[in-house]
Amino acid sequence: MKIPIRVLLPILFFVAIAVIISSCKSKVEAIAFARDNSSVSDSEKTVRNFKKLKDLHLLTQVGPYDEKMEWLNNFLLSSVQKDSVVGNSKKRMCSIFFTTNKSGVTYHCQNFDNPESGILLGSFNAPGKYKSIALVRMSDISYFPANFDINGMTDMQKTFIPFFAYYPVDGINEQGLSVSIAGTDLHKVSDTKGRKGVFITYLNRLMLDSCKTVDEALALANRYYFFDHEGLAVSNHLLIADKLGNSAIIEYNRDGKMEYLVKKNENLVMTNNDVIGVDPSEISCVRYKAICKELAANPARKYEDCMNVLSSVENKTLWSVVMDNKNCTGYIAVKGKFNHYYKFSFN
Repeated sequence: MKIPIRVLLPILFFVAIAVIISSCKSKVEAIAFARDNSSVSDSEKTVRNFKKLKDLHLLTQVGPYDEKMEWLNNFLLSSVQKDSVVGNSKKRMCSIFFTTNKSGVTYHCQNFDNPESGILLGSFNAPGKYKSIALVRMSDISYFPANFDINGMTDMQKTFIPFFAYYPVDGINEQGLSVSIAGTDLHKVSDTKGRKGVFITYLNRLMLDSCKTVDEALALANRYYFFDHEGLAVSNHLLIADKLGNSAIIEYNRDGKMEYLVKKNENLVMTNNDVIGVDPSEISCVRYKAICKELAANPARKYEDCMNVLSSVENKTLWSVVMDNKNCTGYIAVKGKFNHYYKFSFN
């Protein structure tokens, strides 16, 4: 029996619309971290748990890592030239924001704009510490250059896999505390008296391991001074947030002293200029202005809304991440591919 063309055409039209809508919707791929349950050492399990998944390298850290972290931090601290500051000539384009919707869900988001590296997503669960999941720029460990091939891994590279725990750029723990780093103006560090020096990503690690709230994280940060690759100086600042709607920026001022900007249930935006003590209207970064404007006009109601904001200011982005503090989950888009998300959680 032939179907009349006047009946067939509307059916074909709606089928075509359904196909277009389906193709426009981003695919979500759940992350499954490897877990080796054999009787080998924790270090060997960690190496065995190091896998490649398309655009990402995945790692499940096993066992304690305090001793390794302290060794590496002391090594970096001892190599800091305390009477010199080396400027960073690379132009950085990271964009970070924290926002809360009406139902109380909180989102902590970043475009990490540094394309010259592999990407590691790690699950960290050391004894006596909160579980955390973090994104790491693999090239922070020189044994893992951008062209690293997991199939040709050397014994030296295997030895350094556990040290990825030291370098979280973005991360969230099982209590809903989240952290992020972005580049900013270079400031020499002066308030070191009575404080221990920590590399900036190690400060992120310490907060993820032991803090549930922004207040706890700020109290911990106040015990330290942080530095990065520019000597006894820092050209990065931090944004931290929790599931209660609290957020804060930590950065150094021109006098070399650490300062905090704390918000409650408000939008907080941070790109690559100092924020604290600066009138928002005087911040020249176009990405900062665009994010503030978009969040004010269209409050985020779901993670896709946050991804849309990130995609609007994407610029040679290595990864884009939206961390849901209340539900302790996250979504990652790699290198501007906003039609495909990796989802991670603690389940």
